[in-house]
Amino acid sequence: MPSMVKNMPSSAIVFLLLIWGGIAAQAQQDTLRPSSVGIYGNTTSLFQAPSPILNAFREKKFIYPFYQYADLSIVSPKYNFSSNSYLRYRKVFNGEQESLDVYNLYLDFSNKANTYEMRVGRQINTESVNYVLMDGALARIRPIDGIELVAYGGYQVRKLQPDPEEPTDSFGTYGIKLKSDAILGSMISVGYELYDSDDFSSRQFINVTFNRVVPFTDYADIYGTRGNRCRGRESRASYGRYRSNSAQVSLSKS
Repeated sequence: MPSMVKNMPSSAIVFLLLIWGGIAAQAQQDTLRPSSVGIYGNTTSLFQAPSPILNAFREKKFIYPFYQYADLSIVSPKYNFSSNSYLRYRKVFNGEQESLDVYNLYLDFSNKANTYEMRVGRQINTESVNYVLMDGALARIRPIDGIELVAYGGYQVRKLQPDPEEPTDSFGTYGIKLKSDAILGSMISVGYELYDSDDFSSRQFINVTFNRVVPFTDYADIYGTRGNRCRGRESRASYGRYRSNSAQVSLSKS
């Protein structure tokens, strides 16, 4: 938790700048939207086939996993507000495992012109180098056509993550990314990201992506990351300091 507090000032500055940019973008032309409130919900029950396992005495027994999924979405176009929740109850009969897991639980606000958006709560962050389920906030502003600025900051508490996908440690994640689809007919992005673990040394990434349709292929991706891990007070001595670089080109044809 100290790592999260340490990075709060810089995160607050980034989000204040984004809020200012979103207010400035309000002058752009509004888009037409329905005014009625929409509510959508869904629930799914899954029973897994009996699964044999061996206990500590090497005796075989059968367990019967059960999963209950539920999601609820509320949208109010009139007030530019939406929310989403997605939960899973997991029970293993004839076993000892039981959990209630929260995947989504957030509020989303935007302006009528859709040039500014803020999402607060538990959410899957798809803008980071790796997809992360975080408790925090993500903001987007689109000051002009073809340009988007994204900033996010949040924390992942290990014990609050879905089981059995629970991570090995708790960490904070902070980043900022500039995206554009107005250059060379391509989607280009440049971003910076910080992973600040409670138990191990922090990691910093610079991520550059380029995506463009080229002849005889469906798509081409060129992307790279640069990492820098600095020694933390609680990190193990064997980790030390390192730098890494990677790049990859991918062409695909269906």
